[in-house]
Amino acid sequence: MLSVHWDKQNHFRHIGKGSLFELGFDHRLIETKDSLFSFREDDEITLLGELENELPARVMDNMTDDILTVEQLLSQIGNLTAAQNDMIFKVLQKLAAEGEVEVGKKDGGKKKASTKVEVSDTLIRPSQRTLFTKYS
Repeated sequence: MLSVHWDKQNHFRHIGKGSLFELGFDHRLIETKDSLFSFREDDEITLLGELENELPARVMDNMTDDILTVEQLLSQIGNLTAAQNDMIFKVLQKLAAEGEVEVGKKDGGKKKASTKVEVSDTLIRPSQRTLFTKYS
């Protein structure tokens, strides 16, 4: 369904932000037009920026033995975001380039930060964490 909303960019509106959100209705959100997410180009830019800030903590909090598969991440956040998988992969690739996370291949090796993230990959807590982390 997300693909239809992004492709058509018609009159569908999501009340609330497009990045990670909790399911539920908050009547205060309908009081401001700023809370309407419309699946347009400017909404995508905002969504990607929000995901860059929100995903590191979500990934780290859900790791087991410093590893989380991309498939598990998508399963956990799939119904909590307006982002398509390619958008999530784009953010994960940027986080890898910034050293926030490392990406492992399904055969066990590590990917270069510039390589596209795929569903079969794993996310690995970096051995040397960045100086200014937002997560514990």
